[in-house]
This record gives sequence, structure tokens and C-alpha cells, in this order.
Amino acid sequence: MKCKNTIAMVLAGAMLLPSNAFAADLSQYKDFPNDWSAKSLEQAIDDGLLNGSNGMIDAKGLLTRAQMAAIVSRSFGAAKTASLDDYRDVLPSAWYYSDMGKAVKMGAFQGANGLLNPDAPITREEAFTVLARAFALEGGGSATLKDFVDGGTVSSWASESVAALVAGGYVNGANGMLNLKNNITRAEFAKVITGMAASYVGAEGVSGKTVEGNVIVRESGASLSGMTINGDLIIADSADKASLDNVKVTGRIVIRGGADAVSIKDTTAGKGVLVSSPNGAAAISVSGGSVGTVTAKSDLSLSGSVSNVAVTDKATLTVEKNASVGTVTVSAAGSKVTGDGKVTNVQANANNVTVTSKGTKVTAGSGVSGVKAGDKAVEAGKTETVGTASTSSGGSSGGGSSSSRSDYSYVLMNIPYDEFYKAELNENAAAVDAVSSATKNKTRSGLAAGSYHVNADGSDITGVIYPVRVKTSDLSGLTQVTDSSSVSITTTLKGKTSTTEYKGQNALFESESHSYYYLSSTPSFYKEATLSDGKWTFGKATGAASEGTATIAKFKTSGHHTDYEIKVESDKITKGQKVYAVVVTDTDGNSYGLRHVAEIWHAIELGFEADSALVGKTISAVTYYTDDGVIKLNLAEKLHVPVISGAKAEVAKSAADAKETTLTLSGFPEDFAQNVKVPEGMSYADGKINFGSALPGSYTVTVSDAKGKYADVTANFTVSTSKVAAKYDSESVSLKAADGANDAALANYLKNITSVKVGDKEYAATDKDAVTIINSNGYLDLTAKPFADMKSGSSYTITVKANYYKDQEFTVTIPEHIYAYAAVPYDEYWKNEGVDLSGSDWDASSDEVDRDDGRGHQEHDKGAFDAVSRATTNHGLHRGSFQQSVVIHTADKDYHPVSWTDADNFVDADGKTYNKKEIGITSYNITGIKYVPVKVSSSDFVDFCKNYTVTQNGETMQGGYGEVNLSAYTAVAAVDSTTNGLKEVTKNGSTFSFGARQTGSGSGIKGETLKNADEAITAAPKEYSGNFGEMLRVDLNNNYGDLGSHMQTVVWKYYGDGDTVLATYGTKFAADDWMHKSMGIQLGLTDSLRFKLPEGKDGTGKWTLTVYALGYSDTTYEVTVTADNLPKAVEPMTTEQRTQLTNLAKQAKDLLPNYPDTSTTNEAELKKHYDEAAALLENKDATSAAAAELIGELPGLIQAVKDERAAEPTTTVKYGQYTISNDSLDDPYTVKLKVTVNTDGTIQLVEDNATDTAVSDNDSYWSKAKAMFEKFVGLTKDGASALKTDPDGGKADKVDAISRATVSSNAIKEAVLDALKD
Repeated sequence: MKCKNTIAMVLAGAMLLPSNAFAADLSQYKDFPNDWSAKSLEQAIDDGLLNGSNGMIDAKGLLTRAQMAAIVSRSFGAAKTASLDDYRDVLPSAWYYSDMGKAVKMGAFQGANGLLNPDAPITREEAFTVLARAFALEGGGSATLKDFVDGGTVSSWASESVAALVAGGYVNGANGMLNLKNNITRAEFAKVITGMAASYVGAEGVSGKTVEGNVIVRESGASLSGMTINGDLIIADSADKASLDNVKVTGRIVIRGGADAVSIKDTTAGKGVLVSSPNGAAAISVSGGSVGTVTAKSDLSLSGSVSNVAVTDKATLTVEKNASVGTVTVSAAGSKVTGDGKVTNVQANANNVTVTSKGTKVTAGSGVSGVKAGDKAVEAGKTETVGTASTSSGGSSGGGSSSSRSDYSYVLMNIPYDEFYKAELNENAAAVDAVSSATKNKTRSGLAAGSYHVNADGSDITGVIYPVRVKTSDLSGLTQVTDSSSVSITTTLKGKTSTTEYKGQNALFESESHSYYYLSSTPSFYKEATLSDGKWTFGKATGAASEGTATIAKFKTSGHHTDYEIKVESDKITKGQKVYAVVVTDTDGNSYGLRHVAEIWHAIELGFEADSALVGKTISAVTYYTDDGVIKLNLAEKLHVPVISGAKAEVAKSAADAKETTLTLSGFPEDFAQNVKVPEGMSYADGKINFGSALPGSYTVTVSDAKGKYADVTANFTVSTSKVAAKYDSESVSLKAADGANDAALANYLKNITSVKVGDKEYAATDKDAVTIINSNGYLDLTAKPFADMKSGSSYTITVKANYYKDQEFTVTIPEHIYAYAAVPYDEYWKNEGVDLSGSDWDASSDEVDRDDGRGHQEHDKGAFDAVSRATTNHGLHRGSFQQSVVIHTADKDYHPVSWTDADNFVDADGKTYNKKEIGITSYNITGIKYVPVKVSSSDFVDFCKNYTVTQNGETMQGGYGEVNLSAYTAVAAVDSTTNGLKEVTKNGSTFSFGARQTGSGSGIKGETLKNADEAITAAPKEYSGNFGEMLRVDLNNNYGDLGSHMQTVVWKYYGDGDTVLATYGTKFAADDWMHKSMGIQLGLTDSLRFKLPEGKDGTGKWTLTVYALGYSDTTYEVTVTADNLPKAVEPMTTEQRTQLTNLAKQAKDLLPNYPDTSTTNEAELKKHYDEAAALLENKDATSAAAAELIGELPGLIQAVKDERAAEPTTTVKYGQYTISNDSLDDPYTVKLKVTVNTDGTIQLVEDNATDTAVSDNDSYWSKAKAMFEKFVGLTKDGASALKTDPDGGKADKVDAISRATVSSNAIKEAVLDALKD
């Protein structure tokens, strides 16, 4: 057995270990403990989970959320990444960016309020929740935690996860405490993780062994046979294919991967099989053995034979041909059972379940609707068989549906809250009264959309406007609203008065109860209305319904509007969506109706008062009644509603520099088990809060109930100081830590600055009108308005105000020179560096090509130090962004990429991220070096900043595209007189020039010393090929990555046979220098105006190359060049080569008969090489070297494409778009779609492809219209073209519209057809 322990994460930082197991050498750790944690720590080290630093294991050190994300994503082999665009605290350049994206995609990590808090220490309950999600643990229940003193303190979102780990024996606590709010230490983590993951299996597989504990298969192709696993077996995210033969699993078989099938033969699973793949459909094949119930929480393709399947989350179960399933129990709305296999029975216990497998008996559970057996509806409590005549749909419809009978009508009706909710709530639910105490203007504003009011003064919100099916005669005597009806409502909100006219059906907003408006077509959802003895009753809402999952993003027990407030997050509901009603359900089955403005705001924000029957209950679901139908959202983490006790916590105001203050607690019930939590760095005892190491600021003390019955009681207080945290440093023109203060104290002071006064003018440092005078790193922004006329010796009195600190005043005398970084064009950079140039025009360009070998390698860089206009995407864009100034030209605007998050997406200088495929690139140039340290006369600095892109000290520098050995970076500028590479700037009238660079000892980067290149780097001249136009090339290899990422430019010096410099040459990135992700730094010299050999010299002999790199000392390499490294006489392509190349080109062409625009990487590379081969065969001057190169490369590419085709996917992804015209919308937008097409031409999936709706008013229409996507599934191009958009079916060329989103619906159709065009 070879169970590889392959998790590879070092928790002392962001460094990663190689993925292999090793025997732990504990003697190297001076602080290795001898206590309960020793065994787990040793195992964690042995498994590659932990590593020390500087001879310390730091067992008590804290684990961060980013480190946790890396551990989980890598241990489960996660490959797919979720977008992190919505999280504002995760930078693409961060080491953990990819791992965090994968952890979010796994479902293991969830943020809140746009934050993932990657650098924060992770709490024990957060860590337990992440592990429970990753290991798909369920069960336990809150009762599991009752034996722990602090069991009641668990957050609602963590309750089930913590309980699951406790129930599984993975977490035991200490001294009767779980300490859930504490941060988890390295030792504690080691204890938990080694208990949860006994072994890891790679592609080599395992046989004939017994493992005690859980096993994770994290590599595809693994085979397990003849073994026993006393725990769970987890097929992890990256294990697309696995084989189990005669395996006994006492726990569960959990399938998170399995995209290419998991074969389960003669295997037993004591607790069943759970399929929960975050990456799409999984496939399993079961034969022999006993696996118990297969539970599908995600799409599943099933082969073989299984007795029972349970579909518990919305999913599609596909039973493949010749497969058989006994009973399928479906409890998730919208699920499907399909396929050509045999399914005996389906029990549908949820709405909108569809079964298409022929011969299947489908039974609809009590109270469910929308169940279909093939094309037949199955009524609640009835059974139908797919493929036979209907037995349950008969009734007294009178020869047609009720909607077509003249004695019934569909109307919009004003329904009082109590009448609306009567059928939606459980039998004993409290009545829902009208709102009578809300702000009168709000009751008549858009905040109350979906409701109506009777009183024109806004003193009420009476109920709900909702579609109703009603006997026409019962409408007699009621108020009818028609298209000619109108009501004007004037409101004053936030001091602004406006009048809105509500016309037609919208006039119901201010009208009597039971007023109505006739609908011209059958609505997709409605209530049945009955009038009996003058009293109206309304049935349960029926029709369009869906189900999803929601999280509680915010929960407050002292809300602004109500005592309790919650914010709901789900992809099923959007802020501002029209909501008619909301029902909250608790775990006991009780339900509660909410009302507009009083308890519903902006759709996603809900609330209720302290006297609500919800208090003390646990909320499990929230059901929305919207203009998209009824949407039930099950909470991912159930929410307990604690009792507001009325108790108070009061913190006495403390004087500046006080060491402690008094906390007074009053009004606490006797059964409130007080647990006082003070901020980190403080302590509490005997009614005193000791400030400890806390910095000045605003803090909160929380008193929680250890039993969980009562809501937290909080009190805010401040810590202030009279001490000075910063002092002005005239040399750097910045604030630095004052004597006795550290960097943390300085940073705290800087972030609390509220205003800066320069002379008599005060500038706000916060809010929308803020002006930056002092940046976040303490440096003065000398381009700010107050310094517009500065010159050497100018003096300014600066007064800084900061919360919690006393005002600080200092005098700034402008020094003679200002230091900064500037983006400098190549010609200006090299002009005073003593390098060779043919001619006198440093910016000269040339249209002459370096060479044309017939392969399309035509370099246009024979000029001088002009901008580089011809470079590959890798060199010019991706790697150019590390240290060069790059400009991308489009028809609309220019972009200036500073770094790349992946191959297609870049972060622009404006801070936004763009996709290179979507902006319409026309060309791109590399203009120069973007971070050159400069020394500028203070009187010229403002003018200089107008002419060059300047990064001032204290501002952020960033660049690059992280791949293999190259890493993107961020740094803070800190240039001074010692900075290596510094150039002095001279103003010459209206222009500037740059002096020769100086050699210095400073890095120019805050907090970093000047680095030296890795001593392992070697330099070697390459045998001449001239592939990229170079005359001479030298490669640097071995540990070159960081130097390559910081390389700005290179100077070559030629000595020939002696030790005297004969010539000095400057270079340009991409034209001469570049670096490869894995093949070293590649430095070249191009036959050009910037490089000509001295008269009578052939280039052989001694050369030196000096690399200039940001933050590095200059690094010089010496090489000896021979004739083999220089150009040779050109030999023509031979007859034998022509024959070989002709045959290879034919093989390539046969593989690419219909080369698509969107191909695989191998196909694209093969197409490029085929084009080069075709061009070479047509070129009478084709060279032998070029032919030999192609003959060597084409066979491997041909084989790679053949290998891909052998496992070719069955679908093709196409893209389409359609722009809505001005005639249709006031603010038109372009619909962009991604359409997945099966090989038979039918549509498998339609997805949004980053459609931008232009204005928020379009959001709701687009959100509704996206429901159209599923209507195209299974259709061909002709079928899609034949669908309708007119809700009445009047136009044969339009799509069946989503109600009130007709324009957007039709745009979706047109975009689909655009994707399917030939």
C-alpha cells in the first residue's frame, strides 16, 4: 500500500511544501511540545501539513483563513475556481488568490458583506464549518452540543457543522468547553485534521490494506481493491476517474469528483453513497456488493444497478441505458429523473419534479404540484406511469381549462394581509394585520412595491396586490381599476419631494381592498378566490414555483427599523425585486407572515419585533412571493432567534492614556449565563476592562449567553491617547513612527486621520469629498492642490486631526529634490547610459524585418529605442506587465495593464479588471520601463507629474502574471537618495531628460533591503537559431523566477579577446529581453540600430550582461561566445525535408478540416504550425533551419491533438450576443450568452456571459428574463428559431416570454441564434 500524504501547506506563511510524504525530524524544532498535541503535530509534519521556521514549530501560532483555504483546496485537489470579483479584500496578486477561489468553488468557504477576510486568524467554529463542508458531514443537530458549557454560543451558521464534527468524534473540546469563538492554533488544527484524514491516495492506487479512518482519493485514475476502510472514502474534486473493486467501507463513499465515472464493483458502503460535486455532473457505475442508498445532492449519471436513490438537492438523475434503479425519492423542487435505463418507482415529494424514463411509476406526494410523468401531469396523492395514458388528470373541466371559461376571470386584486396569508401559514399562525405605524411617505413609495394602501395620507399599508382566479360574477360591486385609471402620489424622502403618477393596473397601489384589474392572459402564478356569504377567502398560491438556498449575510438584534433584522443572500432573489409577501418558517414547522416597510425592505432585508412569536425559534426557510412566482429559500445555516433580554452593558468613559475602564452590567435575567468578550489584546476581570496592548480606537464589548437563549448585549467604548504616534521626517517627506511608537501604532494613527489642514485650508480625509494630503503609508502627496506652487524651501504648516489622538502640528519645508518612481520611455532611459546607437535618433523606428524564414517570424524591431510594436501576447502583455509600461489600443480607448489575474483578464491602471477578448484589441505597444527611480527638482515635480506616469512614495506598485516560476507582486514605493538605479531628472524648457543611473545600496521598496540575485543562477549562450530575430542569445536558469519577475532591462558589454570594453548595448523588453515561465530568463541582441558589432569584430569572445531589476543590486554575468552562438550561412530547405514537411502538413490539415475560432490550446498551436508549414512550402527561399524546426515540432502537436480527440467532449461551447435597440428600451443593453451544444445539434445549456444591463432599472427585467434559458434546452437551431416571445403567442418568430420581460426575452432568443449561426 502506498497512501501518499499529499497535503502541502506550510502554516508559518504562504510558502508551500512539495507534495510528498516525509519522515518527521522533530529534533530540528527547539519548541516542540511534550503534551497532548505532540502525536498529532508529529503526524501533521510527517503528512506535509505543517512545517516550522527558524527551528521553531510554533504549536500555539494561529491559522489564517487564507492558509485554511489553501489546505482544503489542495488536499481535495480542487481545480476549478470561483470568481472573487465580489470580494473587495482579495487581491489577484495575493499568493492565496487561486486557492481561495478554489475553496469558494468547493463550497467550503463563504464570505459575508463582500469580504473573505483572508489574512484574519480563523476561529474554531469557522475552521470546523469549513472542514464539515469539505468532508460533506451532516447530522448531529444542536442537541449534540448541549453537553458543552459554551455549546449555546455557537453561531447559527456554524451550528450543524460543529455538531457534525462533535458527533463524528473529530472534536471533543476541553474542560467541557468548545471555545468556538477562539482562534484555532496550529496544534489544535493538527489534532482535528489528522483525525479527519488518515490517508491520501494518489493515481498509483492501493490494494490489500486496512486503513483506520477516512481516506481521500485526490488524483484521477486511482484504483482501490481488496481493502477495508474503517471510515469514509472520499473521491475528491480532482479525481475525475476512480475504480473500487472489493472494497469494504464502514462509513460513506463521498463523491466530490467523478466527472469521468467512478466504478464501484463488489463494494460495500456501510452508510451509503453521497454524491455532492461542486464542479458539475458526476458519474458512477455500481455492480455487485451493497452500497445502500445513493444520495444525490448534485447532477448524477448512474450505470449498473442500485436499489434506492434519494435526490435531496435540485439535481438531474440520469439513469443510463441498461441501468436499473428500484426507487427514487425526490425531495428537491425542480429535479429531474431521466435516461434510457429502468426506474421502477419515483416518489416526488417536492414541486415541479419531472420524470421521463419510460415505464416509471411516478407518485406525487401530498400537497405538491407541477409533477410530471413524461408529458402527463401527476396530481398530489396520485400515480402516473411514463409512456401510458393518463389516469389521474380527469375531472369536471367542462371540455376545457378553467382559464378559458367565461364565468371565471384572472385579475390583479388587492388582498388584505390577513386574507392573503391565511392559506400560506400553518393553522395556528398569528393573524397578519395591516401596517399602521410606518413612516407615511415610505408607505406610498417604491419601498412598498407589491403592496397597496387604502388611505391617501399614507397612514396604512393594507395588504398585497396579487393575481387571482375568481368567478366573474363575484366581482360585481367591487372597485375596478382600468387602463384609464390614474392616481398621483407625492412623497418627501430624504428631503426631496417628488410626485409619481400610477396608471392602469399600477393604480391599485392606492385603492380599496378587493379592488381589481382584469388580466388579458393567464398569469404564471395566482390564488383561487372564493366569495361566500359576503366573505372572501383565498387559496394557497399556485403555479410558478422554485426552490433554492440562502445565507443570512447579516443578523442584528438591535436593528434600525425593528428589534431584529436579517439580510438574505441568494441568487434567487435580488435587491429591489418586487415582493408581494414573505413567509418565514422555523424548524418546528411554524410560519410567520411579514409586511412591507414594517418588516420587508428592498426584498432582501427582513425584520420583526421583540414580541414576535419567532423569538426563541430557529429559522429554517424564507419563502418569497414575487413577480417570478413563489421562491422557497432553505437556509444553508439555520438561524436561531435569541431573546432580547433588556439587559444593559455600560462602559465608563475613560481618560486619555487610561489603562482600564469599568464595565457595568445591569438588568440581566438570572438564567443569562454571562460570558464577557472584550476585543483582542484586552482582558476583563471583576468588572474592569484592561486595555492591555489595544491601540486607540473604537471598540465593542459583548456579553453573550453561554446557553444561547438570550441575544448578545453590547456596548461601544473608545480608547484614546495624548501620546504622539507619528513624527515628521523631512528627508522622506513623510510621517514615521514617533519615538516609543511602533509601525502598528503609526498605521493605526494614519487610518484614523479625519482631516489635514495646510496653512489655513482644511481638507477632509474621508467621505466623498476627501482630498489625499497624507497617503495610507504616511507620505505626503506632493501633487495635491496645496503644493501646486511648491519649490525648494517652500514652507507649509500642517495640522493633522485624527480620531482618538490629539491634534498634531508640524512644518513641512520642501527639500531641494523629490524622490519617486516614473514610467520612462526606452529612448529617454538609454540616452545618457553610454550605449551604442547607429545614427542620432534615439526614437528611430524601422519597417525592415529582422528576417523572414517563411514561418511568419517577422520581427519589426530593427529600429532604435522606440516603442516595441510587435511582441507575442506572452511577452508583450503577460510578462511585459511585470516591469514595463504597456498600452493596449482599442477603437474606443487605451488600456494600461499593470498585472494579469489569468491569461485573459488584466487589472488596468484604473483599478478595474477587463477581459482582453472582450475589449476589441487593435494593437499593443511596450513603451518603456514603468518603475524607474527618479530624483526631481521640487520646483519641477508637479510639472514632471503632468508629463509622466509617477508613483509617489507610499503608493502601491504592482505587476505581472503568476505562472510556474514567475510571481505577480505588489510593493510600496520608498525611493530615496540611496536607491539603486536612481536617475536625476533635468528640466529643459518644456521637456525633461534623465541622467545616468546611479549604483545605490537602497531597494526603493518600503520594508525591503536591496536583494541579490540567487547564486544558483547560471548564464549560458545558446546555439544560434534566431527564432525571434535575435543575433545572439544568452539564457539564465536555476532559481531565476524572482529575478525575472523584477527584471527591468539588461546592458550588454562586448570585450572580444581582451578585457577592454569594445561596445555597450542597451535593450528593450520583448524585442531583446524576456523571461519564460519555466525555461529561464532569455536575453538577446537584435541586429538593429541599437546593436552593431564593432568594425572588424565577429562577436566571438568575452561578453558581460548586467541585469537591472527592481529592488535588486545590479547582477552581472560573464559568458564566452563562439561561432556556434552566432548566425551562420543560410542553407536552403532540402528535398528530403520538403517531403517530410509535406507529409506532416497533410496530417495536420486532416485534423483541422473545420478549425473553430474557439479551439483547444493544442488545436490552436497545431493550426499555427500548419500555417507556418504551408507558408514555408510555398516560399522558394525557405531555409533548412526553419524546416528542421517545424519537422521537430509538428509530430508532437499532431499526437497531442489526436490524444485530445480520443477523449473528445460531446459538447461544443459557442458564444452569441444581441443588442436591444433604443426603440425597445430607454436604456438599451447587450445580452451576452454562452451556449453549450451537443454533437447532435441540440442545446444542452444556456448561460449568461457577463451581460451588463447598463442601468439598475434593467436589472429586474434581466433577472426575470434569465428564466428563459431553460426553454432552449433540448432544442435545435430550428427549434429555437420557432419559439415565441409574445406572451399571447402572436408572433411566430419570438420566444415564449417571461411575464413583464418581453424585450429581454426576445433578446435572449436572438443571442442564442447568434451563437448557433454557421
